[in-house]
Amino acid sequence: MAFATQNPTARESFPDSRILSVLSNTGRSDGELREAGIVRAQAGRLAVPTGRLILCDLTVDIAEAPSFVRTIDPGDYSVDVYLYDGSAEGRDWGTRVGLAELKIATGTPVRWDLAKLTDDGASPWIENFSHPIFIDSAKACFIDVETRDAIVAAQIDSGTPGKDYVLDVLHGSVAYALLIVPAIAHQLRFDPKQNLVAFETGFGDGTYRAFWGFDTEDRLVSLVVDFDVMPPREDS
Repeated sequence: MAFATQNPTARESFPDSRILSVLSNTGRSDGELREAGIVRAQAGRLAVPTGRLILCDLTVDIAEAPSFVRTIDPGDYSVDVYLYDGSAEGRDWGTRVGLAELKIATGTPVRWDLAKLTDDGASPWIENFSHPIFIDSAKACFIDVETRDAIVAAQIDSGTPGKDYVLDVLHGSVAYALLIVPAIAHQLRFDPKQNLVAFETGFGDGTYRAFWGFDTEDRLVSLVVDFDVMPPREDS
């Protein structure tokens, strides 16, 4: 598979070139990924009823998580995770989720923009680290604003607040499932038309950022979060 570019450019200034190199893995074929110790796996499909996306910790402060400034068309989107095997570098930490990608349209990203949040929430721990995604449970999810709001507002079964749904279901059954598989699509039990897609986050807790990917015609094709696991590509 030929790549449109080996060194995509960006409008935002990033901390280092590793991010651009790692993000470009989303444009590689499955065979090329395997040669680099990476496996692309489908996590599931995400229902996006409003087009207002959130990427946040699966269970911690889900009610307060800001959405992205940029919106997408409402629809149903595929989510992939990119699993990296550390043994390729002689590291004994097993397989980790290096990237998670929400695929918006067909095409190979060649340009990347920082995915800005409606609330910047700049990191107090990292200088010049704007629009961070804070992860405290080592698990994150893509979710539409409407779905998040439904979880928060819902009265589940016996009338307990929606927050208990986060603790009992998301932190319980979904988090347990992530001990077995690296990613999972979860339908809301009180509204099966709505769902979220959850996945592990690299080495666990941390502060991460997401990026919008655009193809050679400047069409938006993906939203990708990097979990600081993968090294730069050797051919970049």
